[in-house]
Amino acid sequence: MIKYSLVSLLFIIALCTSCKTMVFDGNVHKLTTTDVTLGSVGLIKNNRFSSTYNNAAIPTYSTPIKVDATILPFEKSSYLAYTQAASLQSKNITVLNDSLYEKPKFVQIHIADKLALIKALNANENASIKTYLGFNKDASIVTDISISYPEDILQSIKNADAIFLEEYSKKSYALQLHVDGKETEKVLLSDGVVFTYKSAKGCWKQDKRRKLQIVDFTNTNKCSKNTFKVADKARKKQNLF
Repeated sequence: MIKYSLVSLLFIIALCTSCKTMVFDGNVHKLTTTDVTLGSVGLIKNNRFSSTYNNAAIPTYSTPIKVDATILPFEKSSYLAYTQAASLQSKNITVLNDSLYEKPKFVQIHIADKLALIKALNANENASIKTYLGFNKDASIVTDISISYPEDILQSIKNADAIFLEEYSKKSYALQLHVDGKETEKVLLSDGVVFTYKSAKGCWKQDKRRKLQIVDFTNTNKCSKNTFKVADKARKKQNLF
């Protein structure tokens, strides 16, 4: 069981709330206490002490999208971030185990098939969401989450040899777990506690018919050459020629 002194807790709380981020293997994730949905579109709202992701839309994914899942042990900072999120998300999930030698774990999930994600967002069924992304330069899509589940679900995720993000209902997603090419289980994202996330903004370009398309995503301030973070700039650039 993980224990903290009062001084340690206060130090970690101050550290987490001041930087609002956490680094895993060189990748910067934003902390969240609200339930952030992988694959959703929304806006990041920053204030002095926290960063909140406001879900604005749930795209339709007619074809499940490949994701990667990595099981990681909790450290002090990640466990504290989890406990803060769990207390506000009101989900009955226990992650501690009875082992003195093995730390409790969580899973990081990353959208691996970026091309499938781009195709889905450019599809007619997501036309309104694409328009929203085009008119809101600060809007982004959640590409990564850190999420805690009970140990039995974590074991199922670990045993899967392929995992896909699918639309479970009109406003929720699930993970399809596959073993040997067959779906074995569905795990609802809403059943876990999300405590960090990463998001990315679209990069835009006009196609041959002068129709604006999302052609890439970036979680930095730069898009690749001849693509633009602001959809209207892509239109203006094309009209110069």
